[in-house]
Amino acid sequence: MKRIRNLARSSRNSWFLTVWIIQLWHRIVKYFRDWKNRRKRLNDSSLESSDVDSDLYNFLFTAPGSNPELLVDDIIWKKIAAFLPHGYDLPNSATMAILGPMSADYYNTLFSTTIMNPDVMVDGQVWTQITAALPQGYTLLDPTTKDVFNSMSGDLYNYLFAIRQSNPESIIDGEIWKLIRALLPIDYILPDPRILELLSQYQSKMK
Repeated sequence: MKRIRNLARSSRNSWFLTVWIIQLWHRIVKYFRDWKNRRKRLNDSSLESSDVDSDLYNFLFTAPGSNPELLVDDIIWKKIAAFLPHGYDLPNSATMAILGPMSADYYNTLFSTTIMNPDVMVDGQVWTQITAALPQGYTLLDPTTKDVFNSMSGDLYNYLFAIRQSNPESIIDGEIWKLIRALLPIDYILPDPRILELLSQYQSKMK
């Protein structure tokens, strides 16, 4: 009976010892984790940020532009410059090969009137297919299409008006305006000066 009590006491002490060792291990791990975090914060705080002229890092860019009013974090940009391979430019040729076909300006050669849109992005796959499907030397708008649209422009008949206003966004029915022009006398102006004179006389009489 005494032997059984000693065995039970021994197993109970062994269980307490195991739990104590586990708790001690967790405390040791927590201590070293906190110590590591404190060292990291201390190292980060010792690196004081300093703003410098962004032009100092123009050598990293393929097409550098001067922006003396723009300040950058010197520490961050020193790290960027240190990690880049020798002779590396931003953006590099591989990046430009990907981003180039996604820019609207990449396809300006397809248009008769070039309009710069550096902020407009397009689907490169779709526009590559369009380019491949167009005849050699084809431009948008092609001459035939331009003739059609020109005849629909409101500005085409500005010479008929005494007060001419440009409205390039206005689209008219060219066939109707051709008929109007054909029915008007040569050198006719809208409004007719005679009508303006009659209206002026009428207004003077009303006063």
